[in-house]
Amino acid sequence: MLGFLFGIGVTMFAINRYRRGGLRPAARSRRRRRREWILDRLSSRLDTTPSQDRVLEDIVDDLTDVLGEERSVFTSSRSTLADALKGAEFDSAGLDDLGARQTEALGRVQSALGAALKKAHATLDEEQRERLASFIGSGHHGRPCGRRARHLHAA
Repeated sequence: MLGFLFGIGVTMFAINRYRRGGLRPAARSRRRRRREWILDRLSSRLDTTPSQDRVLEDIVDDLTDVLGEERSVFTSSRSTLADALKGAEFDSAGLDDLGARQTEALGRVQSALGAALKKAHATLDEEQRERLASFIGSGHHGRPCGRRARHLHAA
């Protein structure tokens, strides 16, 4: 009986995966789901037209590309900090180099964000821009965080 239920579960899993396009790397799948979630959320909140949706897709794709490229600079910070502490002498040159790399990466992210906001401003009408501004400015997007005590900013 237990084997029969297990077989049904595996079969349902395989059918579900096949309907979604087969087995693929999980990171790419998560990235695509995140992208679709962002676009669906923006489209429903801003009540956009199909032409505006295409521009928003371009904006989101450009931003995620830049953020994906620059993510490695910030994720490698841990190992650089650990290396600076490991040696017999504190490696301040490595720390300065890390700061310079992070500043350059942050500059690229800021310029991409500025270009994206400029493109969104030109695409959206006044009411949509107002809704997007309140959506960005609210921080919690209408839902309070249920685990506030666990967050660093709650201290």
